[in-house]
Amino acid sequence: GGRSLGAAVAIATLVLLLGTLRASMLEARLQRVARLLSQSLQESNARLQTANDELLQRALSDPLTGLPNRVLFEDRLRQAVQRFTRSHRSAVVEQLAVLFVDLDGFKPVNDTFGHGAGDQILIASAQRLLAEVRSGDTVARVGGDEFVLLLEGLRDVEACVAVANQILRAFAQPFEVAGRQLRISCSIGIAMHSVQGDAEKLVAHARAAMYADQSTGGR
Repeated sequence: GGRSLGAAVAIATLVLLLGTLRASMLEARLQRVARLLSQSLQESNARLQTANDELLQRALSDPLTGLPNRVLFEDRLRQAVQRFTRSHRSAVVEQLAVLFVDLDGFKPVNDTFGHGAGDQILIASAQRLLAEVRSGDTVARVGGDEFVLLLEGLRDVEACVAVANQILRAFAQPFEVAGRQLRISCSIGIAMHSVQGDAEKLVAHARAAMYADQSTGGR
């Protein structure tokens, strides 16, 4: 009869609505879980990327001064030589140079005042070197008290010599260590790159020039 049919339709409608509501709640829950999983995955990827960046930074930088190490310097030198070779085909050729800097008198200071004082001098030396070069140049620490500089886009040899003289003047100023003023000079060797030159020997040539500078009393 009509009443039974109406009741059946009402019950069926109610069941359908309850099923729809349940499905909506389940879908909302699944969406919420999916968002949480996506957020968690993004955070995990960010942490992983940060960890990878830190590992890469440690692998390519000096832990004391934060400067590039030998590996990163050699990579930048190879790239700089490639750029230099390409620019040599143009009308304007800019010079490329490597400077090898060694601290004179560092070992006696390190032995007398301890490694802590020596570390402070190395950090301060790195800061002085960075202050005398352009933002696009590279300053790296490749040994205990040895630094190398990569200078690109130089007009001529005189421009490179001017940078070396600026460094010498910077190191003529005393270092403040534990309330004491200590004087540490430096010797500098310069190697200019030419198209016919061997890029892999640039650092060796700069080191040899630095030793020659030390043997003649520096400067």
